[in-house]
Amino acid sequence: GARQNDVRIAWLWFASWKNGMSSFPPPWVKANQERFPRAQLAGGRSVEVLSTLSENNREADARAFAALMRHVREVDKTHRVILVQIENEMGLVGDSRDRSPLADAAFAKPVPKELMDYLQKNKGTLLPEFRKIWEATGFKTSGTWEEVFGKGPRTDEIFMAWNYSRYVNRVAEAGKKEYPIP
Repeated sequence: GARQNDVRIAWLWFASWKNGMSSFPPPWVKANQERFPRAQLAGGRSVEVLSTLSENNREADARAFAALMRHVREVDKTHRVILVQIENEMGLVGDSRDRSPLADAAFAKPVPKELMDYLQKNKGTLLPEFRKIWEATGFKTSGTWEEVFGKGPRTDEIFMAWNYSRYVNRVAEAGKKEYPIP
């Protein structure tokens, strides 16, 4: 249809998340929460949101996306597909961060060196709102998430943004290996 109508296509890939939920993973993923863990809210209640901290979740999404991009490369000989948006409206409704045991363990660890190196290198060009949060703790260059960014929902959001971005970057990387379009 795209070829017949001389139009381009921008796909929306929402395998793990769409509108803050994990509504689109196949039923066998949703049913196996041990293999594909979900995020949890305070009090340990699981919600229909795949955890960003699960390597199984991330790698399953990356493999599926790579398979899609391989297929697109093989069938889209006239280059109608011009880009793919990976995931859509990621987030966690009902809490400021995943509080599953996996997430709690990561939250208690030091902020990843990769992030700290980036922040230090780009300190002068950070968004003012973000810079203010980091500045409030004295621009610490190491420590746990709360030691570096303080306690509260903003630190939780920074933690979640880091983990969502790592997850999505991995999925994008797998797809680009198969078909390197935006």
